[in-house]
Amino acid sequence: MAELARFTKQDISGSFNGVDVTASPSSSVYDLVTFWRFKMNRRAEEYRDSPEGRAAAAQRAAQIAALQTRYAELMVELPTLDFVNQYVLLRWFHDFEKVNGDVDLHEDDGDMDRVVATFAEHGYQPDVNVGSAFNENDADNCARYIIGQCLSCIIKFGVIPQILPDFVDKWTKKFAPPPPEAILH
Repeated sequence: MAELARFTKQDISGSFNGVDVTASPSSSVYDLVTFWRFKMNRRAEEYRDSPEGRAAAAQRAAQIAALQTRYAELMVELPTLDFVNQYVLLRWFHDFEKVNGDVDLHEDDGDMDRVVATFAEHGYQPDVNVGSAFNENDADNCARYIIGQCLSCIIKFGVIPQILPDFVDKWTKKFAPPPPEAILH
């Protein structure tokens, strides 16, 4: 915009994310960006101070508190999981994925290492049954693949892949209908 205003020697106007910006022939890109950021920050501040903004903040705080509680419960459950029952392990990861990736969640230092180490103690390793080693018709092979992908992503990125619930649901439908007590949760 600044270049066009200089080239045409007239003001050029445009709207970016709802903020009207006008470049004059003497405007610099820095001036335009600074103006736009100022307007965007003011708009954000006005929203945060509005009844809607305060309500959204309160709702988000409640959501974070619930996620934090569930995260703590899952970390307490971790060492007591039935590591022979792959349905239970996959459901644990399914539930953990829902809380693990939230940017506002507080995770204790070492939690992700503890997850990986606990699963490793029970024979689960990252990146197993990939490529030609994957057998889609073998429940153990598929479960270890899914868990291995979760562990790999935790090691590499600190989070579980968001696609995990789909894999767990497909595995459950194919190999293990949930026990009646699991449906009640």
